[in-house]
Amino acid sequence: MRVLRLHAIVRAYSAYTQMELNREIMLHKNDWNTAEKTKCLIEFFFPDKELKVEQFIYNQNELSEKALDFHDEFKSWISVAEFLGIPEKTITAFCKNVDKTCSIFRLKSTGHLHYPTYFNAIYRFLDGKITKEDMMKSFVEYSVFTGKATPIRLSWLRHSVIEIEKLINEIILKQATRSGKSTDEFIKESQLPEEKFAGVPFENNKYLQRDEKRNDE
Repeated sequence: MRVLRLHAIVRAYSAYTQMELNREIMLHKNDWNTAEKTKCLIEFFFPDKELKVEQFIYNQNELSEKALDFHDEFKSWISVAEFLGIPEKTITAFCKNVDKTCSIFRLKSTGHLHYPTYFNAIYRFLDGKITKEDMMKSFVEYSVFTGKATPIRLSWLRHSVIEIEKLINEIILKQATRSGKSTDEFIKESQLPEEKFAGVPFENNKYLQRDEKRNDE
């Protein structure tokens, strides 16, 4: 249950960051001069990359569709979290807190890209779908400079787990107190019933199924 909860939390946050990123990009100026400056800046830091100005001119409709897709994914993982006893308002507050205050640095910086893979691997290992060796192979980070994978420090992941669970519990306590209920009452009142979730969590989640297909390829 603990792994499933953590998986749902990091997947919801990952989708939230991508949703907000696409929304923010839509608000910025997008013309040839701006795109050219962006290209030059990236080439300064990554001189080996071959880039074209056209790569930095975005399509508003495509960004809007991406934002909507990530919103759907965010809501999907909220449903999983609710089924596992984490209220929707708690997950939403958690995502906003981490995104705005950087309260969990590793999750905010790169964890939103890597942590979903880690917890998916842990879940698949516990479910008997992969071996321990295969699970350990998933615990890597990719360098933005070389693109090469390097093993992560598991102590960093454990520290992030502690921070994630601590923040979730703090938010639940504050929200329960404001509602005048105990934390158990608050969670039970918000928990998504099994019949509404339409089956076992994760097995029916199309976003997890998509990840498992990628892992099996």
